[in-house]
Amino acid sequence: MSQVRLFIALLVLLLVVGGEADGDKNRLPDGVSLTLGALVEPLAVALHACKRGQLSEGATVLVFGAGAVGLLCAAVSKAVTKAKVVIADIQAERVKFAVDNGFADGGVVVPMKRPETTEAKLDFAKEVAEMVRAVKVDGKPVGEVNGTYECTGVEACLQASIYVSLLFLPVSFSC
Repeated sequence: MSQVRLFIALLVLLLVVGGEADGDKNRLPDGVSLTLGALVEPLAVALHACKRGQLSEGATVLVFGAGAVGLLCAAVSKAVTKAKVVIADIQAERVKFAVDNGFADGGVVVPMKRPETTEAKLDFAKEVAEMVRAVKVDGKPVGEVNGTYECTGVEACLQASIYVSLLFLPVSFSC
């Protein structure tokens, strides 16, 4: 849980300190080092995606990718919307880390498949979506999700996010 608290502290810093717009550039405020700015930038991406998603409190969110940006999207979703978070990644260790440290409420290890044809890619996306729907959070299967953060850049993840989202209401962001 301490990692989530650290990211929430950085989130508060971002909200309190802010930045100044200068033409096409954003400057860090005086007293904020470039190192801290570099650490806060991925957090700003996560915060921006969460704001754009306009998800209601208690929404169920899927995060594809349990790397730095994915973990930040999960942490921000929990902090801002009190979301139930399911995280998906091809590396079991990353999924375990996310769940064990409170970034996610459930996880999916995505099989390492690289389908070739369009039909095979869509079938794989449907398979992954079914795996996500079956994840149990609070003792119940997740079913459809209210929003998805796609933090991998992998085509099948974006396709799966469409299949697992609520019908007619998909909110999906590429980070």
